[in-house]
Amino acid sequence: MRYAEQITGFMFDLYERATRYAGICAAHLQVRHNADPL
Repeated sequence: MRYAEQITGFMFDLYERATRYAGICAAHLQVRHNADPL
């Protein structure tokens, strides 16, 4: 049971990092798009 909790915590941490990174990337792309429109 302890192992399952460890896996769940790891997956949650990974998901949190992924969402934060995706948000940063999206914001960066939005800024670049606004700064250099086609």
